[in-house]
Amino acid sequence: MNAFLSAGRLAPAPFAFSLFVLASFTAHADHTEAHQLEAVSVTAVNPSTQNSTADARAEVARTAGGATVIDGADLRDQRAGTLSDALSQAAGVFAQSRFGSQEMRLSIRGSGLQRTFHTRGITVLQDGVPLNLADGSGDFQSIDTLAASHIEVFRGANALQYGGGTLGGSVNFVTDTGYTAGTELRAEGGSFGYGRAYASSGLVKGNLDGFASLGYFGQDGFREHARQREFRFTSNLGVRLANGIENRTFLSLTRSESDLPGSLTKAQLEDDPTQANASSRDAALDQGRDTKVLRIANKSVTRVGDNTTAELALYAARKSLDHPIFQVLAQDNFDYGLSLRFVNTDTLLGYKNRWVLGVNPQYGLTKGDSYANTAGTEARGARTDRYRQNATNFIAYGENQFGLTEKLTLVGGAQAVKASRDNLDQFVPAGQTDGTYNAGYVGFSPKVGAIYALQKDVQVFGNVAGSFEPPSFGETPQAIAGGPLKAQRAVTAELGSRGISGPFNWDVSIYRAEINNELLAVQVPVGGNQTSGVTVNAESTIHQGIEAAVSVRPLAWATVRVNGLYNHFKLDDDANFGNNTIPGVPEVLVRTEWRADIGQQFVALTTETADKSFIDFANSFSADGYTLFGLKAGGALLPTLSWFAEARNLGDQHYAASTGVIRNANRNDQAQFLPGETRSVYAGLTWTP
Repeated sequence: MNAFLSAGRLAPAPFAFSLFVLASFTAHADHTEAHQLEAVSVTAVNPSTQNSTADARAEVARTAGGATVIDGADLRDQRAGTLSDALSQAAGVFAQSRFGSQEMRLSIRGSGLQRTFHTRGITVLQDGVPLNLADGSGDFQSIDTLAASHIEVFRGANALQYGGGTLGGSVNFVTDTGYTAGTELRAEGGSFGYGRAYASSGLVKGNLDGFASLGYFGQDGFREHARQREFRFTSNLGVRLANGIENRTFLSLTRSESDLPGSLTKAQLEDDPTQANASSRDAALDQGRDTKVLRIANKSVTRVGDNTTAELALYAARKSLDHPIFQVLAQDNFDYGLSLRFVNTDTLLGYKNRWVLGVNPQYGLTKGDSYANTAGTEARGARTDRYRQNATNFIAYGENQFGLTEKLTLVGGAQAVKASRDNLDQFVPAGQTDGTYNAGYVGFSPKVGAIYALQKDVQVFGNVAGSFEPPSFGETPQAIAGGPLKAQRAVTAELGSRGISGPFNWDVSIYRAEINNELLAVQVPVGGNQTSGVTVNAESTIHQGIEAAVSVRPLAWATVRVNGLYNHFKLDDDANFGNNTIPGVPEVLVRTEWRADIGQQFVALTTETADKSFIDFANSFSADGYTLFGLKAGGALLPTLSWFAEARNLGDQHYAASTGVIRNANRNDQAQFLPGETRSVYAGLTWTP
């Protein structure tokens, strides 16, 4: 805990600096307004550090591309144990838990497609502050979905107005504040030793407000050696100062302990999906992943003049990792960053206009050691590696939305990135290659687009945009002999529509991304049944597909929701595999909910259907398609007490929720299959006094 506290001492400096800079802006604004007050009367709402759900929906309406808001209230009528439970509601998001755990394959438009854990190609944020490490990789364990007022999903380049410039875009979890949260107590329980407890409260007193939540998540898991325990504390404290400044400090603590059951062959999955890979068990390597995370951030926002707001955020995070797999990985990460953003709504040539300008400098330090895994004992074996890694990013971005007519808005913008990935190899045994490298990356990604309002609450949109992604530290060492890996670059074209008309509500996009140097990962043997990831640059690939979320309410009490993904991802004239399908994701995935609301109670039938997905670039072996059925019910028991019950995979189907990816399976069964959850039942109560 002392190490955590040392990171926490950084808080006063960001707080003071943030206030100093924004107070300077405000002082200038006050001087300007002093000469105008006699002639001009201005009424403006002071800006807030936290977007409300309504504000977030307004941002989506201004976005010339695919974007979604998930209301935190919609997460209360089901099990909310994992991030995939929450994100599966959003259009265009592929979120599949590895084995009912927090770790999952998260992908948007094929981003980081071969990652069955962590994430790459998507900027994950909490309250607008990055949760990713500076090298672009990221985890999910720090996020308590129940503490979110709402979740903002901006797909692809539609995240540009927040600095996002990756193929997948951004996912932002916006925490409740004292103004939006009351008191909530929630308990969930169910199959396989599942339990979740959550308590939160918000308070407003004068110009101060605060929010704090404490959450626990645990389960023995439906598989052997799949026990998980997680504790999360999430909080923020806000103050509204003179001159319209709002300042908010965020503090979160997470402790996560997970056993890892490993992957099975297809035959093993079909026979008994509850078993663990033999090398993962306690008596073998006792594979697991334990993390501790301390995160502190401070954000200030103020109005600069009549129509400009300025937002400054500073953050620091400390993460420690103990990760026994075929070896034991021990890491300490220190990440620091700053975000400065201006939004202006002055007219331009008499037309409505809105521009956003911002910069995001980031720095990350990783101190890592690797040791031999001594047959699953807690004692570490001989050192196998030691390294020190530094990642830097300087991101500058801008976007302008010009209202050419009342119905037509033109959008243009760009992002510039300068990044470095430096690794110092501090342990080089005799006969091995020194893994030290220094890699630099520079990218520029433009964007043009338009939004047209067909009628109130109905829009069509389109854009063409670039994206740029330097490799993370998990990828850069793979090509030391031939030089560092190249950055991934893409151009994506998108057309779509969203709206509400009568009983229909929809969010639909069609896109095509042409990618150069896509970072693709494959698994290679490292001994026994163990594999390790190796990343390569694919010269040319194509990602194209359809993202659709549609709901219809044919009767006042009946609602049908359909969330579908069509993923057509392929190599483009590859020297080894031609135009084969890129493995790791089914081409079609459809989720539906058929819901009836009767009084204050509801009942719903849910389905999930996926077709087969390849596990190798040779397209020689695949996971089978599947269809799952489930039931949900719930409602209000009292004005302050609500309930839910949920049954999943009623047919007890054996299926692969996710798979690893290898180069060529040669039509042979491989231990690359991660079973989906078997039949299970969950229930919970929520009290909001």
